[in-house]
Amino acid sequence: MLALWPLSFFFMLAGFTGAMIFQTWMLLVSGLVFLRYVIQLTTLHRISVRLGQSRDIVWLALPLELHLYLLNLGLYVTNLMRKPQKWN
Repeated sequence: MLALWPLSFFFMLAGFTGAMIFQTWMLLVSGLVFLRYVIQLTTLHRISVRLGQSRDIVWLALPLELHLYLLNLGLYVTNLMRKPQKWN
């Protein structure tokens, strides 16, 4: 079940890229993003039930993922402006 997350992330990126290149309908892209989040929430819910954990992490997954996307974008932009130093 955990293998679905990277697979859904790949399909989401492929959908965004395809929408930008081919200028398809935004409804289709929104549907793909919604489907990805439904798969992600379903997977996290099943895992939390099987492990006997709190289900709060399921609802925290979406804001945490958005935070990680923004953090990754910030690091990318920072590395474009200032190249990291190499350690010898």
